[in-house]
Order: sequence, then C-alpha cells, then structure tokens
Amino acid sequence: RYQEAMDLCIKFCKDQGSMSIGGHYTNADVVKALEGVKDISLDQYRVTTDKDPHPGLAEIVYWVPNHGSVVRDRSDTSNLPDPTQSTALPSPAAPAPDKSKQKLPPYSSDELDLLALHFTIVKILYVVGALALIPGVVKIIEEARRGWDMHLTTIRNEHAYYCCVTQLYADVPIQMPNTILKLYMAGDSHSLSSAWQAINWHGKPTALVPKLVTGLKCWHLREESVFFPKNNFYNVIQAVPKGSAIVFMFGEIDCREGIIRATEKCRYKDIEEGIAVTIEYYLTVLQQMQRQFDFKVYVQPVAPVLNETREIVRAFNKNLKKMVTEEARGLEFLDMFDELLTPDGKNLHPDFEMDGTHMSPKYVRLIEKSLNTLPDPNA
Repeated sequence: RYQEAMDLCIKFCKDQGSMSIGGHYTNADVVKALEGVKDISLDQYRVTTDKDPHPGLAEIVYWVPNHGSVVRDRSDTSNLPDPTQSTALPSPAAPAPDKSKQKLPPYSSDELDLLALHFTIVKILYVVGALALIPGVVKIIEEARRGWDMHLTTIRNEHAYYCCVTQLYADVPIQMPNTILKLYMAGDSHSLSSAWQAINWHGKPTALVPKLVTGLKCWHLREESVFFPKNNFYNVIQAVPKGSAIVFMFGEIDCREGIIRATEKCRYKDIEEGIAVTIEYYLTVLQQMQRQFDFKVYVQPVAPVLNETREIVRAFNKNLKKMVTEEARGLEFLDMFDELLTPDGKNLHPDFEMDGTHMSPKYVRLIEKSLNTLPDPNA
C-alpha cells in the first residue's frame, strides 16, 4: 500500500502548496520534484541494467560527515566525502545532551509535522526502490534539516529513517545484474542496510529486496498482541510470493528496550528468561509463516551496532542460534555474528560501521558467505 500512502502525501502537498518549512521551501516545491509520478513501482525509477536509465539516476546522494546530505552528478568525483571520517549520528540509546548544548530547530509543531511527512516520502521511495526520485526530493528538504538536533524532537523517528536512507544511497549499485532471483529481507529499519544490493547465491545473481516492518519487536508477535506493528508484519509478509526465500532480522528493538524494561518491571526473573521467551514468540511465528507460505526461511542475527546493548545482543544471538539450529525445524540460521565484530569481540567491525545505529551495506558480503555454506534452495 505504499502507492496509496504516496498518493495521500502528494495530494496533501498539492492541496496545501503554500505551507513551508521555515521559509526554506514549500509543499509546492516537493510536488514539482515528483511531477508526473503516478506509479512509484515502475521499473524506470529503479536501479537498472538499461543503457538509458532515468535522468534521476544521473545524480547521487552522499552523506558528508558533520554536514549532511549532498546531491551531485554521478560523474562528479571531486571532493567526495572522506571515507575515514565517522558518519555516526547520536545513538538512540544514549541520553540527551545538556540543554545548553542542544540545537533544536526553530520550527513550529506544524512545520515539524510537515517535515516528517517529507522525510516519509523519501523513506517510501527507498523501500519500493524508486531511487531515481530521491535526489530531487533530498535537494529540496535537506537545507531545512541540516544543522539541527532533529533527534531531540517529536519527529526523531522519521528523521532517523531519512538519515539512514541518505547514508545508504551512495552504496546502492547503479546497475542491478539481470536476474529473476530475489531474496526478501524482512525486518525493522535494519532491513534497509541490505536493500537493493546484489549477491551471488550458489552461482546465481540474486537481488535483495526489503520488506520493512517499522518498529516491530519480536514480543509484538505473541498471540494475544493487538499492537499495530504485528498487523503490519502480517500484511507485509503475506505480500511476499509463496515459495520465496526470505531472511528475517528482527530483535534489535527487543534488545535495546523491550527485554530490559520488562525485566526491570519484574515480568521476567532475569534477562536470560526475557530473551528465551522473546525468541520463542519469534520463532513460533516464523515456523507458522514457513508452513503457511512454503517460504525458505533464514534467520539473521541481531545487529551488534550499539555499544550500550552489545552484551544483551550477544546473549540474544547465542540463544537465537541455539534455538534455530536445535529446535526450530524448517528454519536456517545465518551464522555470521562473530564476523560482524572486531577480532576481540568487543566492538562492531569498522568495515560495517555507518550511522551508529545501522550497519553499512558492506555487511552483505557476510550474508552471501553464510548463505553459500547452506544448501541451495533453488537447486
């Protein structure tokens, strides 16, 4: 239903064309950038093997440390961002800085809500693969975003997705290999790190297609839950073609806040029990999905990105691996957690660092390696 959401966004921007963000730009400017777009799923907006790609793909979005997103022509290789500089953003698990050091945007609540809508447009375009349309929108809205502590506002979640997308953009291959094979990547925001990448899976070029379920905890999947992310999970997964191969990568939000808070409230006797119960909910549903839709199901370990939660992530993944390999019939575990870390196991490997919350697309090589150690489901 992303098309429906996009249609509503564009309609609102048209109807309220004079609304602006701090005088930087108006809704009408956003509408102009998307002029003539009727169907965001069209191949012309995607990465392509065509010799005559969409004009939007002639531009690329770079993330410049301590600055933000910059759009430039792909042929312009001058003054590229320094790859040795950190692109990390404030951790969602870290406390807010002292008020005297905060740089809050000078926008009204209505302006912030409007900016959130524009951030969401970029998120939708990335999730559906309409990459050719993103640079034009980023050029318009970035000036209003840059330099402010948006993570301290009411639109921090929308802002986080926008920043994630604009950091990932430069690593998406401009040309996808000719392939009919797809591997679906189902997860929370971590599913975007591998989006629109390509791997060689048992000798076959395979495209990685995101299936985003925003904000889902494994705990939401328990039978009695009626929380929206659970319904969204089923809507997203049911849209995946039957018989497909699909990687599930949930659990990071459980490790960051769910299990810890529940244990503090004495719902579990300790963290270990909280982990075991959470994984049981998770794998029960994955097995149901495997049987119902004849999926080839793979389980990816939780990303060990945040320093604050790495130890609980380590414990979660150890238990997850054990339960998948020993108890969860029909599921395969992508055994790559140790390779995501530095040799001493203390930190995320520098190769996979990005924004401090999500992994770089470079980690896709570990997905490829792990999958190729398992039987070929397409043999």
